[in-house]
Amino acid sequence: MRIRASTTALSLLLVAPGLWAGSAPLAAMQGEPLVEDRIPEDVAAAIVDFYNDGATLRLAGPQRVAAGRSIVGDIAVLGGSLVVEGTVQGAVVVVNGDLRVAEGGRVEGDVVVVGGDAFGWQNGGVSGAVAVYRSRLRYRRSGDRIALRASEPVTERLPDALRFGRARLSVRSEDAYNRVEGLPLLFGPILETAGERRFRLEAFAIWRSDNGFDPGDDDDFGFRVRAEQRLTRDGGLRLGVEARSQITPIESWKVRDVETSLSTFLFREDMRDWVEREGWGAYLRYRSTAHGVGFGLAYRDDDFGFVEPGSPLTLRDNEAAWRPQPRVARGSLRTLEGSISYDTRNDEDDPTWGWLLRARLTTGLGGDLATPGEALVPPAGTLPPEGEGPALETATDFTHAFVDLRRYLRLGPSSEVGVRGVFAGSLRDEALPAQFQHALGGQGTLPGLDRFALSCAARDGLIPLRVGDRVVEALPGYGCDRVWLLQLEVRQYADLDWEVGGGDDGPLVTFNPSWVAFADVGAGESFTTVDEGFAGSDTRVAVDVGLGVYLGSLGVYWALPVRGGSGSRVILRLGRRF
Repeated sequence: MRIRASTTALSLLLVAPGLWAGSAPLAAMQGEPLVEDRIPEDVAAAIVDFYNDGATLRLAGPQRVAAGRSIVGDIAVLGGSLVVEGTVQGAVVVVNGDLRVAEGGRVEGDVVVVGGDAFGWQNGGVSGAVAVYRSRLRYRRSGDRIALRASEPVTERLPDALRFGRARLSVRSEDAYNRVEGLPLLFGPILETAGERRFRLEAFAIWRSDNGFDPGDDDDFGFRVRAEQRLTRDGGLRLGVEARSQITPIESWKVRDVETSLSTFLFREDMRDWVEREGWGAYLRYRSTAHGVGFGLAYRDDDFGFVEPGSPLTLRDNEAAWRPQPRVARGSLRTLEGSISYDTRNDEDDPTWGWLLRARLTTGLGGDLATPGEALVPPAGTLPPEGEGPALETATDFTHAFVDLRRYLRLGPSSEVGVRGVFAGSLRDEALPAQFQHALGGQGTLPGLDRFALSCAARDGLIPLRVGDRVVEALPGYGCDRVWLLQLEVRQYADLDWEVGGGDDGPLVTFNPSWVAFADVGAGESFTTVDEGFAGSDTRVAVDVGLGVYLGSLGVYWALPVRGGSGSRVILRLGRRF
């Protein structure tokens, strides 16, 4: 399929004569891009003229030239990234976004990227010259045209040694609305120095909305303090230290924060379980945006604690009891964690092509972590509780791995397939502390099964657990010591876009209908014994299949368990499954 656009004979090399000042032209002609931090005024003016030219195809927001499609003529993308999987026969300008030329994609002309970066040109994806300016273009819109805004502040043009940093107060939510603390709200200062190798300091207090507001009550507040130094000019290598007192999810990879927040508030169904962590850590991280590769090494020294459900406000059934929390190992634990990531997806939110790998390895270095025994409940009417049984065996020298590998492929101009494999858990056939265990079932893993359906008997029944001078009900554990999951999804687009509202900056809502067919298979293993908390048992291999429809980011699924469950389910998702 070919999309015709008006052409212009004006080359970017001639439009912006200042573009190739000095030795830059020679480098560009030899295949090396021109890369500058700031954009010269004459180049900025030339880009505005290029965008306003009536022969230029003007696009707003994130855009994609799909495989098999060809645009004839010059194009300009404003305020979003451009992914080229097909062919552009002309010059390309991307303003305040990235350009990614995917495998098989091609730009037959010159390329200028402002306020972003260019990827894929190294493999012959661009036949012309490439120029990248990392500073954003300041502009204003008037109808379908743009104009330069006033010059940037004087301090932004000073040498790094003479420039000022920034200081601001920030208020934002952290993690998801949940049954333990309600809405965790962070507030505090952020300080950042100027220059390319910036130092950044964040100091946040965390208010837990469910507990009210009493500055003298430690349960009402947590904290997170982080200091980070950029070690390279592009900010790819960073060294940091942090201290925190937070309530964190035991597993967060299955569903998005917004999904579990809405489920908790609207339906009184929290999709996650939670644990308290307080301690400090140090890390070294590297991220190459150009190559999609990242590495990390982190040391942590944390104290873990059990937290019981609170009474946050929900839209319905406010008098109903919340699902009990799992018993977790309490005490201190020192860990060393290494991580690696590889990401060549053409779009983070809605990928149609590329690889994604996220992997981490965590090794326990010791500590006094211990799983509390069951509370010794006295006869009815006798208070207070008589204490608890002896602490249970808990490993502090375990080795835990998490691997999430995904592949996205185009089957045609309007169809695609996604494949995902997940491995998580112990590498040494040993029981893990509950807060490092895993469970499958429900949205995000096996939607045809109940949530936490594959938990290796960790959630069978309830136990009495002592919390201060009270006894509460808790689950014996969280889940399995090892799980694996395979997911397959085929998507077909309807090639019909519906747009609602909007103006110069594009539509408020875009619906691009598509249908999906999917299948999932997974299982779990347990090495936990009664002496370590509960008599764990391996699960059967569970399988489900289903169909779904997407309107924009809203997905409605029908899921049917083939093995390991009964009955079908209708599932709502915000965003694609993986």
